[in-house]
Amino acid sequence: NNGKKEKELTVAVTSPQTDIAAGSDKAVLTLGDGSRIVLDEAQSGKLAQQGNTNIVKVDSGHLAYNIGKGAGAKPSFNTLAVPRGGQYALTLSDGTRVWLNAASYIKYPTAFNGPDRVVEISGEAYMEIAKNNKQPFIVKANGTEIVALGTSFNVNAYADESGVKTTLIDGGVRVRKSSAAEAKVLAPGQQGIVTGNIDHVKVESVDTEQVLAWRNGFFSFHNADIKTIMRQLSRWYDINIIYEKGVPEQRFFGEMSRNLSLSQVLKGLEATKINFRLEGRNLIVMP
Repeated sequence: NNGKKEKELTVAVTSPQTDIAAGSDKAVLTLGDGSRIVLDEAQSGKLAQQGNTNIVKVDSGHLAYNIGKGAGAKPSFNTLAVPRGGQYALTLSDGTRVWLNAASYIKYPTAFNGPDRVVEISGEAYMEIAKNNKQPFIVKANGTEIVALGTSFNVNAYADESGVKTTLIDGGVRVRKSSAAEAKVLAPGQQGIVTGNIDHVKVESVDTEQVLAWRNGFFSFHNADIKTIMRQLSRWYDINIIYEKGVPEQRFFGEMSRNLSLSQVLKGLEATKINFRLEGRNLIVMP
Protein backbone atom coordinates (compact mmCIF):
# COMPACT_ATOMS: atom_id res chain seq x y z
CA ASN A 1 0.00 0.00 0.00
CA ASN A 2 1.30 3.44 -0.85
CA GLY A 3 1.11 6.39 1.52
CA LYS A 4 2.78 6.98 4.86
CA LYS A 5 1.11 4.18 6.80
CA GLU A 6 2.58 0.71 6.53
CA LYS A 7 -0.12 -1.92 6.14
CA GLU A 8 0.20 -5.65 5.64
CA LEU A 9 -0.81 -6.84 2.19
CA THR A 10 -4.10 -8.72 2.18
CA VAL A 11 -4.18 -11.91 0.18
CA ALA A 12 -7.20 -13.67 -1.28
CA VAL A 13 -7.35 -17.41 -0.62
CA THR A 14 -9.09 -18.40 -3.85
CA SER A 15 -7.30 -19.02 -7.14
CA PRO A 16 -8.63 -18.79 -10.68
CA GLN A 17 -8.41 -21.82 -12.93
CA THR A 18 -5.42 -20.38 -14.80
CA ASP A 19 -2.65 -20.12 -12.26
CA ILE A 20 1.00 -20.92 -11.57
CA ALA A 21 2.04 -22.88 -8.50
CA ALA A 22 4.77 -21.75 -6.12
CA GLY A 23 8.36 -22.92 -6.60
CA SER A 24 9.60 -26.21 -5.15
CA ASP A 25 12.73 -28.20 -4.27
CA LYS A 26 14.59 -28.84 -7.52
CA ALA A 27 18.15 -28.60 -8.77
CA VAL A 28 20.68 -30.14 -11.15
CA LEU A 29 24.01 -31.49 -9.91
CA THR A 30 26.93 -31.49 -12.35
CA LEU A 31 29.83 -33.75 -11.36
CA GLY A 32 33.49 -33.25 -12.11
CA ASP A 33 33.32 -35.44 -15.22
CA GLY A 34 30.47 -33.36 -16.64
CA SER A 35 27.70 -35.86 -15.93
CA ARG A 36 24.44 -34.38 -14.66
CA ILE A 37 21.93 -35.60 -12.07
CA VAL A 38 18.45 -34.07 -11.91
CA LEU A 39 17.93 -34.14 -8.15
CA ASP A 40 14.16 -33.74 -8.08
CA GLU A 41 13.92 -36.93 -10.15
CA ALA A 42 16.55 -38.92 -8.21
CA GLN A 43 15.76 -41.24 -5.31
CA SER A 44 17.04 -40.42 -1.82
CA GLY A 45 20.31 -42.12 -0.87
CA LYS A 46 23.81 -42.31 -2.31
CA LEU A 47 24.00 -40.76 -5.78
CA ALA A 48 27.71 -40.91 -6.59
CA GLN A 49 31.22 -41.15 -5.18
CA GLN A 50 34.10 -38.89 -6.10
CA GLY A 51 37.42 -39.84 -4.53
CA ASN A 52 36.59 -40.78 -0.95
CA THR A 53 33.60 -38.42 -0.81
CA ASN A 54 30.08 -39.84 -1.01
CA ILE A 55 27.35 -37.65 -2.50
CA VAL A 56 24.03 -38.33 -0.80
CA LYS A 57 20.53 -37.05 -1.42
CA VAL A 58 19.29 -36.71 2.16
CA ASP A 59 15.69 -35.85 1.29
CA SER A 60 13.66 -34.06 -1.39
CA GLY A 61 15.50 -30.75 -0.94
CA HIS A 62 18.88 -31.52 0.63
CA LEU A 63 22.17 -32.79 -0.83
CA ALA A 64 25.17 -33.71 1.37
CA TYR A 65 28.86 -34.56 0.85
CA ASN A 66 30.24 -37.11 3.32
CA ILE A 67 33.98 -37.83 3.46
CA GLY A 68 34.83 -41.50 3.94
CA LYS A 69 37.91 -43.13 5.43
CA GLY A 70 41.25 -43.37 3.71
CA ALA A 71 43.21 -41.08 1.45
CA GLY A 72 41.14 -39.50 -1.24
CA ALA A 73 41.98 -38.59 -4.78
CA LYS A 74 42.47 -35.00 -5.84
CA PRO A 75 39.15 -33.18 -5.26
CA SER A 76 37.06 -32.38 -8.29
CA PHE A 77 34.67 -29.46 -8.67
CA ASN A 78 30.92 -29.95 -8.66
CA THR A 79 28.17 -27.44 -9.46
CA LEU A 80 24.71 -27.36 -7.91
CA ALA A 81 22.37 -25.26 -10.06
CA VAL A 82 18.86 -24.27 -8.97
CA PRO A 83 16.56 -23.17 -11.81
CA ARG A 84 13.92 -20.46 -11.73
CA GLY A 85 11.04 -21.79 -9.67
CA GLY A 86 13.32 -23.83 -7.41
CA GLN A 87 15.30 -23.92 -4.16
CA TYR A 88 17.72 -26.41 -2.61
CA ALA A 89 19.93 -27.02 0.43
CA LEU A 90 23.48 -28.36 0.43
CA THR A 91 25.90 -29.59 3.09
CA LEU A 92 29.50 -29.32 1.92
CA SER A 93 32.21 -31.80 2.91
CA ASP A 94 33.42 -29.55 5.79
CA GLY A 95 29.94 -29.33 7.32
CA THR A 96 29.09 -25.89 5.91
CA ARG A 97 25.36 -25.54 5.17
CA VAL A 98 24.15 -23.67 2.08
CA TRP A 99 20.60 -22.77 1.05
CA LEU A 100 20.19 -21.68 -2.58
CA ASN A 101 17.36 -19.47 -3.79
CA ALA A 102 15.79 -19.68 -7.25
CA ALA A 103 18.00 -19.01 -10.32
CA SER A 104 21.22 -19.59 -8.35
CA TYR A 105 24.23 -21.89 -8.44
CA ILE A 106 27.26 -22.80 -6.35
CA LYS A 107 30.55 -24.30 -7.59
CA TYR A 108 32.65 -26.09 -4.97
CA PRO A 109 35.26 -28.84 -4.51
CA THR A 110 34.22 -32.28 -3.32
CA ALA A 111 36.73 -31.88 -0.45
CA PHE A 112 38.66 -28.91 0.96
CA ASN A 113 42.34 -29.96 1.04
CA GLY A 114 44.12 -26.63 0.45
CA PRO A 115 44.92 -23.69 2.73
CA ASP A 116 41.56 -22.06 1.95
CA ARG A 117 37.99 -23.25 1.39
CA VAL A 118 36.86 -21.51 -1.80
CA VAL A 119 33.43 -21.63 -3.47
CA GLU A 120 31.81 -19.58 -6.22
CA ILE A 121 28.19 -18.38 -6.07
CA SER A 122 25.77 -16.74 -8.45
CA GLY A 123 22.25 -15.68 -7.46
CA GLU A 124 21.33 -15.80 -3.77
CA ALA A 125 22.49 -18.07 -0.96
CA TYR A 126 22.31 -18.20 2.81
CA MET A 127 25.37 -19.87 4.36
CA GLU A 128 26.26 -21.23 7.78
CA ILE A 129 30.03 -21.69 7.70
CA ALA A 130 31.66 -24.55 9.62
CA LYS A 131 34.31 -22.99 11.84
CA ASN A 132 37.94 -23.74 11.03
CA ASN A 133 40.44 -21.05 12.06
CA LYS A 134 43.23 -22.71 10.07
CA GLN A 135 41.28 -22.81 6.82
CA PRO A 136 39.41 -19.58 5.97
CA PHE A 137 36.21 -19.89 3.95
CA ILE A 138 36.12 -17.67 0.84
CA VAL A 139 33.04 -16.97 -1.27
CA LYS A 140 33.47 -15.43 -4.71
CA ALA A 141 30.31 -13.85 -6.10
CA ASN A 142 30.09 -11.67 -9.21
CA GLY A 143 33.25 -9.63 -8.58
CA THR A 144 32.98 -9.69 -4.77
CA GLU A 145 35.10 -11.70 -2.33
CA ILE A 146 33.78 -12.62 1.13
CA VAL A 147 36.09 -14.18 3.75
CA ALA A 148 34.72 -15.92 6.85
CA LEU A 149 36.14 -18.18 9.55
CA GLY A 150 32.91 -19.36 11.15
CA THR A 151 29.73 -17.38 10.65
CA SER A 152 26.35 -17.17 8.94
CA PHE A 153 25.50 -14.68 6.22
CA ASN A 154 23.37 -14.08 3.14
CA VAL A 155 24.74 -13.24 -0.30
CA ASN A 156 22.54 -11.69 -3.01
CA ALA A 157 24.50 -11.66 -6.26
CA TYR A 158 21.86 -11.75 -8.99
CA ALA A 159 23.05 -10.14 -12.21
CA ASP A 160 19.84 -8.09 -12.54
CA GLU A 161 20.15 -6.50 -9.09
CA SER A 162 21.95 -3.23 -8.36
CA GLY A 163 24.98 -4.85 -6.74
CA VAL A 164 26.27 -7.75 -4.65
CA LYS A 165 24.83 -7.56 -1.13
CA THR A 166 26.43 -9.48 1.74
CA THR A 167 24.39 -9.45 4.96
CA LEU A 168 26.02 -10.73 8.15
CA ILE A 169 23.77 -12.62 10.55
CA ASP A 170 26.30 -13.94 13.04
CA GLY A 171 30.08 -13.88 13.50
CA GLY A 172 32.21 -11.73 11.22
CA VAL A 173 33.11 -11.47 7.52
CA ARG A 174 35.49 -9.38 5.46
CA VAL A 175 34.09 -8.10 2.14
CA ARG A 176 35.95 -6.52 -0.73
CA LYS A 177 35.56 -5.93 -4.42
CA SER A 178 37.76 -8.45 -6.23
CA SER A 179 39.50 -5.72 -8.25
CA ALA A 180 40.22 -3.50 -5.21
CA ALA A 181 42.51 -3.82 -2.20
CA GLU A 182 40.24 -2.18 0.38
CA ALA A 183 38.06 -4.49 2.47
CA LYS A 184 35.39 -3.86 5.10
CA VAL A 185 34.71 -6.03 8.14
CA LEU A 186 30.98 -6.37 8.82
CA ALA A 187 29.29 -6.67 12.19
CA PRO A 188 26.07 -8.67 12.66
CA GLY A 189 23.12 -6.73 11.22
CA GLN A 190 25.26 -4.95 8.64
CA GLN A 191 25.18 -5.30 4.86
CA GLY A 192 28.15 -4.74 2.57
CA ILE A 193 27.22 -3.57 -0.95
CA VAL A 194 29.55 -3.81 -3.94
CA THR A 195 28.52 -2.23 -7.24
CA GLY A 196 30.23 -2.06 -10.59
CA ASN A 197 30.89 1.69 -10.62
CA ILE A 198 32.69 2.05 -7.26
CA ASP A 199 35.77 0.33 -5.81
CA HIS A 200 34.87 0.52 -2.13
CA VAL A 201 32.35 -1.46 -0.10
CA LYS A 202 29.32 0.49 1.11
CA VAL A 203 28.15 -0.62 4.57
CA GLU A 204 24.60 -0.20 5.87
CA SER A 205 22.56 -1.48 8.81
CA VAL A 206 19.62 -3.60 7.63
CA ASP A 207 16.69 -5.64 8.90
CA THR A 208 18.10 -9.17 8.79
CA GLU A 209 14.65 -10.75 9.10
CA GLN A 210 13.65 -9.07 5.85
CA VAL A 211 16.85 -10.19 4.13
CA LEU A 212 16.30 -13.80 5.24
CA ALA A 213 12.56 -13.83 4.50
CA TRP A 214 13.13 -16.03 1.41
CA ARG A 215 15.04 -18.57 3.52
CA ASN A 216 12.14 -18.66 5.99
CA GLY A 217 9.50 -19.09 3.29
CA PHE A 218 8.25 -15.51 2.80
CA PHE A 219 8.33 -12.54 0.48
CA SER A 220 9.03 -9.46 2.59
CA PHE A 221 8.65 -5.94 1.18
CA HIS A 222 9.58 -2.70 2.92
CA ASN A 223 9.31 0.39 0.74
CA ALA A 224 9.86 -1.81 -2.33
CA ASP A 225 8.96 -0.62 -5.82
CA ILE A 226 7.03 -2.77 -8.28
CA LYS A 227 10.10 -3.81 -10.29
CA THR A 228 11.90 -5.05 -7.16
CA ILE A 229 8.89 -7.21 -6.34
CA MET A 230 8.49 -8.47 -9.90
CA ARG A 231 12.13 -9.62 -10.05
CA GLN A 232 11.48 -11.86 -7.04
CA LEU A 233 8.23 -13.22 -8.46
CA SER A 234 9.86 -13.82 -11.83
CA ARG A 235 12.48 -16.12 -10.30
CA TRP A 236 10.22 -17.97 -7.87
CA TYR A 237 7.33 -18.61 -10.26
CA ASP A 238 9.50 -18.88 -13.39
CA ILE A 239 7.60 -16.19 -15.29
CA ASN A 240 8.47 -13.34 -17.65
CA ILE A 241 7.47 -9.79 -16.70
CA ILE A 242 6.11 -7.31 -19.26
CA TYR A 243 5.28 -3.71 -18.27
CA GLU A 244 2.63 -1.68 -20.02
CA LYS A 245 2.94 2.11 -20.17
CA GLY A 246 1.54 4.14 -17.31
CA VAL A 247 2.18 1.75 -14.43
CA PRO A 248 2.12 4.04 -11.35
CA GLU A 249 5.08 4.44 -9.02
CA GLN A 250 3.97 2.60 -5.90
CA ARG A 251 5.78 1.51 -2.75
CA PHE A 252 4.87 -1.74 -1.05
CA PHE A 253 5.00 -2.89 2.56
CA GLY A 254 4.08 -6.32 3.81
CA GLU A 255 4.83 -10.01 3.93
CA MET A 256 3.40 -12.99 2.07
CA SER A 257 4.09 -16.72 2.08
CA ARG A 258 6.15 -18.14 -0.78
CA ASN A 259 3.85 -21.17 -0.70
CA LEU A 260 1.00 -19.15 -2.23
CA SER A 261 0.12 -19.59 -5.87
CA LEU A 262 0.91 -16.68 -8.19
CA SER A 263 -2.73 -15.56 -8.38
CA GLN A 264 -2.96 -15.34 -4.59
CA VAL A 265 0.11 -13.10 -4.45
CA LEU A 266 -1.23 -10.90 -7.25
CA LYS A 267 -4.56 -10.45 -5.45
CA GLY A 268 -2.67 -8.85 -2.59
CA LEU A 269 -0.73 -6.55 -4.88
CA GLU A 270 -3.83 -5.48 -6.82
CA ALA A 271 -5.11 -3.70 -3.69
CA THR A 272 -2.63 -0.94 -4.59
CA LYS A 273 -4.32 -0.02 -7.93
CA ILE A 274 -1.85 -1.99 -10.03
CA ASN A 275 -3.39 -4.70 -12.23
CA PHE A 276 -2.02 -7.86 -13.78
CA ARG A 277 -2.85 -10.18 -16.66
CA LEU A 278 -1.34 -13.66 -17.01
CA GLU A 279 -0.80 -15.04 -20.52
CA GLY A 280 0.93 -18.40 -20.30
CA ARG A 281 4.15 -17.66 -18.41
CA ASN A 282 4.06 -13.97 -19.31
CA LEU A 283 2.79 -11.65 -16.57
CA ILE A 284 1.69 -8.26 -17.89
CA VAL A 285 1.80 -5.42 -15.36
CA MET A 286 -0.89 -2.83 -16.12
CA PRO A 287 -1.99 0.52 -14.64
